This record gives sequence, structure tokens and C-alpha cells, in this order.
Amino acid sequence: MWDVIYSFINQVGTFIGIIGAIISFLVLLKVKRQGKKLVELASTLKPLNNYDELKEIFRERNTGRPKAFCLSLIPTDMSIKSRVEKFLNSQDKKMPIVELNMDGLSSQTFGDFINEVKKKRRGELSDATEIHVFIQGPVVAGAVIGAVFDHWVPINLYHYNTKSFTYEYWGPLIKNI
Repeated sequence: MWDVIYSFINQVGTFIGIIGAIISFLVLLKVKRQGKKLVELASTLKPLNNYDELKEIFRERNTGRPKAFCLSLIPTDMSIKSRVEKFLNSQDKKMPIVELNMDGLSSQTFGDFINEVKKKRRGELSDATEIHVFIQGPVVAGAVIGAVFDHWVPINLYHYNTKSFTYEYWGPLIKNI
């Protein structure tokens, strides 16, 4: 009786192993086919060596779930969210705005800032397909943004022009220019 059970289990195990091998082989074929398609697509694209071309491509691109990320890092209680909303409305760009306000940034609060940016990335920004960054504060904050977001999704940078009192699009954050 036990011989029959062991024989049955052995046959079932062999059958499952064969099915697993077939599925693995089909997945391998599909991945190879997709790889060939990507190589063919890449060969048809012209290389962009000019930053202005990249800037215009990113300006016109419209992904599914863009988000604006506003950072106010100077020692005031002023948020830049209303200015960013006004700018985005003037550009017909509708997107949620995620905000990070800190009462100044110093070497003592720098670690807290990095942790907060990481928390925003894993939280409110986690479903974004592109991020539009507006920073009021020290230049070092921009370096942190570049390091934390590191090509996770496309990042577009904006600068507040104090002469025209509006934001200007400066371009995408790209690692290999």
C-alpha cells in the first residue's frame, strides 16, 4: 500500500517538475524577445547630445501621475505652496502638491531633512510618474534631492525668479548629460 502512495507522489512530483521547466522555458523566450525589441527600439532613437533638446522633451512630456514637490527650508513660516499652485495653474499643469516645510536648514538639522525627503519619497510621492521640484532654501538641498531621487522617476527643476515674481522651468535633473 505504501509503495503505491510513494509511486503516486513520485509521479506527481515528476509532473510538477516538467510543468515548471516548460513555464521557465516560455518565460525565457518571452524575456529574450522583449530584449530584442528594446535593442531594436534603442537603435532607432537618435542620441540627444544637447541639453536644450532634452529640456524641451521633458517640458512637453506628460506622464500619468505627475506631482509637485515644494520644499521651504528657510527660517520663516512661509510656505511656497500657494506660489507653486498659482504657477502650475498658469501653465495648465494639474497635479497634487506635496510639501515639506522646515524652519531653516543647518548642519544640525541636515540629517532630519534627508530623512524627511526619504519619507516623502516612500510616502506621498511613491506613486508619482514624474516630480516637479520647487525649492526655497540652501543649494545643498538640491544635491540631496538629486541623491535621494537618483533617476527613480523624471525630475523637473524650477527656479523662482525674483525679478518677474514667477517660477521658471530650468530643465530635467539628468545624471549623464
